[in-house]
Amino acid sequence: MADIFISYARSTAKQAQQLAEALRGQGYSVWIDDDLPAHRTYSRVIEEQMTAAKAAVVIWSADAVRSEWVLSEANRAREDRKLVQVTTDVARLPMPFDTIQCADLAGWTGDLAAPGWRKLAASIADLVGAPGTPAAPAPAQNPPALTLPSKPSVAVLPFGDAAGATQGDYFADGMVDEITTALARFSSLFVIASGSSLSYRETARDLKRIARELGVRYLLEGSVRRSGDRVRITVQLVDAPEAAQIWAERFDGTLEDVFALQDTVANAVASQIEPNIQAAEIRRANARPTQDLGAYDLYLRGIHLAPAYDRPSTLAAIEFFEQAIARDPNYALALGWCAACHSRMSVLGWSDNGRDQPDRARPMPAGPALRR
Repeated sequence: MADIFISYARSTAKQAQQLAEALRGQGYSVWIDDDLPAHRTYSRVIEEQMTAAKAAVVIWSADAVRSEWVLSEANRAREDRKLVQVTTDVARLPMPFDTIQCADLAGWTGDLAAPGWRKLAASIADLVGAPGTPAAPAPAQNPPALTLPSKPSVAVLPFGDAAGATQGDYFADGMVDEITTALARFSSLFVIASGSSLSYRETARDLKRIARELGVRYLLEGSVRRSGDRVRITVQLVDAPEAAQIWAERFDGTLEDVFALQDTVANAVASQIEPNIQAAEIRRANARPTQDLGAYDLYLRGIHLAPAYDRPSTLAAIEFFEQAIARDPNYALALGWCAACHSRMSVLGWSDNGRDQPDRARPMPAGPALRR
């Protein structure tokens, strides 16, 4: 049985096959209905594969929205809490699936750095776990961090119950879904699907690690306290890499109308998060030598490795610096560090091609366009 089940309409068979091959290339086992055995009943095989799968990817399209099979499979996946949604066109999602995060793969050509793929991959990793390794494994290292997207990124973590009660998870999880949906309406934000973050329910949280694994900068935490019919919801927005609190607030209400309370809190939180993140980004941009968040993130990874002064670390640092320069060719700090590392490779005889190393070590001359 495969770990991932893919549901789609026949008109998107090409996209389904492309997605299946990309996931298999990452080491996952994937089932699509091209794998149906000739001697088995169609519906029986579908049910078996859907039940066994740890994640069900539904590819929404105009035809999928009208397909009873796709709707049935999507509803089963939603009930089993293993639904991962992607869309390939502008078709409106049917209820209640329009309230759940959906990765945009319209026009996707297999680019594993595309935001839609990264959102899908994060959800798959949370539901299925780490993919298998098709090739020989490299020496044990920490898993690579996802590159930050070009716009501010945020994930809403599961809300804790201050009393330690588990029967209230439905309310806390509902708050996470509502806030995530409200945040997704802001085109200026990159929002991780709630299904990707709900696995981080443990009491002791390493926010830097979680942000690194999800590929986001900002995390929203919350807690719920109850006293009879009254409830207090506390939330805080954190810049995870900087370990800095950006904003915090608390909301009081009653459980007489749970849905109304969730809507009120979700809209209030979303209306505060977006401007606070934008303000934090402006502050960071003023103090940052590049306007490209991804280039800055790559630069930080490079300078973390460069001081190790061994060949593998220097090569890895060069890779990060060159990626940063590709995103921002005028990033002076990345250019300088990259030149220093190339020079080190040449001087210490670590280069496989010593002739071109000195040329690559010459930094771009300083000029008015360079950002220091």
